[in-house]
Amino acid sequence: SSSGGGGGGLQDILGGLLGGGSAGSAGTKASGMNLGALAAVLAPLLGNLLKGGGLSKLVQNAQASGLSAQADSWVGTGDNQSISGQEIRGVIGDDAVRQVAEQAGISEDEAADVLAQVVPQVVSGLTPGGQVPSDDELGQLAAKFGG
Repeated sequence: SSSGGGGGGLQDILGGLLGGGSAGSAGTKASGMNLGALAAVLAPLLGNLLKGGGLSKLVQNAQASGLSAQADSWVGTGDNQSISGQEIRGVIGDDAVRQVAEQAGISEDEAADVLAQVVPQVVSGLTPGGQVPSDDELGQLAAKFGG
């Protein structure tokens, strides 16, 4: 697997997550799912979710859904706590889940499960210092993501 022209940003995070030779991770034994295509679908979607205060909104949604400890763990520097596909729907909304399902040609449940794995990692990747970046910084990050 050659990594294409650099600066993939989110795509790289996703590629690593979805295809990343970590044998045991649930996300990779997706039933015949084209993970490369999935990463391509998720990158712009997550880029859009994160723009315009979206990252803080996402963290707030998680907190409002009773997932404060999990959200704090994603932003913080320790290990990410996992959430379920059902829980991720409350954090990013059914529309986002439906969009991923349609574009990737998978069921909404599968899409939710994938997002439940990917979103914490993405939040973690965007908050290396344990702080949610400002909207300006996020805008630059989202641009890097091709969002």
